[in-house]
Amino acid sequence: MSKAFLSHSSKDKKTIIDNVVKHLKKDNIHYDQLTFEEGERTVDEIAKALDSTDLFVLFISDTALNSTWVREEIFEAKNKLDNKEILKIYPIIIDDSINHRDERIPDWLKKDYNLKPIKSANIIARRINSKLRQLSIQKNQINPVRDTFVGRTNEMRDFEKRIHDFDLNKPKSIFISGVNGVGRKTFLKHALVKTNLIELGYKPS
Repeated sequence: MSKAFLSHSSKDKKTIIDNVVKHLKKDNIHYDQLTFEEGERTVDEIAKALDSTDLFVLFISDTALNSTWVREEIFEAKNKLDNKEILKIYPIIIDDSINHRDERIPDWLKKDYNLKPIKSANIIARRINSKLRQLSIQKNQINPVRDTFVGRTNEMRDFEKRIHDFDLNKPKSIFISGVNGVGRKTFLKHALVKTNLIELGYKPS
C-alpha cells in the first residue's frame, strides 16, 4: 500500500493542510493528528511513519522552514531517498512570502526540484493522489511477490494486488475460507504484515 508522509508546520494546518487532507484517503497518508498513535513519543511516530512512506510531501512555508520538526523530517527523508527506502520527494511552496531562493531551503532541493507555489488544496491533493497511484504501480512491478508463503503463492499475489490497488477503497473486512488446520490465521497474518497493514509483532484478538 503506497503512503504519503505530509511534512508541514502545525501552524499551516488551518490555512491549507487540513483542506488537502479532506481530499486524501486516510489509509494512504501519514498525518500526525489522524495517524499518530496517542500516548507515543512524537519522534518515534515520525520514524515509524517514515519507515512505511513512499512519497514524502513537503509543504514549504515560512513557519515550516523555521520548524525543528520539519527540518528533521527533511533530513531523514533525504537519507531514506538516497537509500531507496523512500521512492519520491514532492516539495510544494504554499506561502507567498517564500520563493525557491530562500536560504533555509536545502541546496539539494533547490538544485534538483522545480520549486513552485501551489495554493489550491484540491490541485495539491489531486497531484498527491496521482503520484501515489504511479508509485503503487511502480512498486508492484518491481516487487510483485517479494517472498512466497508455501502453497499459497497465487492467493498472496491476489491479496497484495487487491490491497495495493490505489483506486479501490481499502477493505473493511477480510474473510479467509477453508477447513480447520490449513493455516488460515497464519496466512492472513503473513499477508497483513507483507502489505504493511499490521506490524510483525501485532497479535490479533
